[in-house]
Amino acid sequence: MRGRVSPLDRVWGLLPGKLPPSVQELLDRLGQAVPSFAEAMDLLRMATRLRVSAATTRRYTERAGALLIAHKEAVRTGASPKAAPGPEAAPTAPPGKLFVEVDGAFVPLVHGEWAEVKTLAIGEGVPNPHRSRERPDQEVRLTARSYFSRLADWETFSAQATSEFQRRQVRKAAAVATGSDGADWCQSVFDQHCPGALRLLDFGHAGERLGNVSQLVFAGAPQSARGWVEHASMS
Repeated sequence: MRGRVSPLDRVWGLLPGKLPPSVQELLDRLGQAVPSFAEAMDLLRMATRLRVSAATTRRYTERAGALLIAHKEAVRTGASPKAAPGPEAAPTAPPGKLFVEVDGAFVPLVHGEWAEVKTLAIGEGVPNPHRSRERPDQEVRLTARSYFSRLADWETFSAQATSEFQRRQVRKAAAVATGSDGADWCQSVFDQHCPGALRLLDFGHAGERLGNVSQLVFAGAPQSARGWVEHASMS
């Protein structure tokens, strides 16, 4: 009809941009999964014969990430009460024993820049049926693991991670233990979300302190200090 345009984008479920929805989804996933946007661009071309630039790949990937974060924030703040059911639905019963860990890792950004991404990991501890005679100490293994990561300062990260702490019902768990490298910001996150948890220092960072401890305990006896460190490292 003259003066009217059929809204086929709505009929066919098209998304903003020049790419079909299936191609956009593939591009978004590739942009998140591979080390560089240029590599994602090449993989998309190999899979679909479509050519897009690295800049376009970056724009689509960052837009998808921003939309996902906005959705999660809306759910966390109650601005979007009708959250779609799925794996993020809250468990019906409080969990048993939970292990909570936070850490930061530096990742490369564009233009040669690096930034620290902070990650929360939560798992439920259950008896390990496959523990070996060589490692009888491995009595527990983690199941139902989930992860939450953000490129943000620790205060923002902690606030945004509230939804994951609530979803896993950390405050209602029968017992909670935490693990970290001992950084102050990690302890601040635990203070906010699981203040009564048993706090553990991971083995690698604890091991870094063994030499200093041995020097204090075995002052003037270097051989005894070395022997103690070796024994403590293997126990």
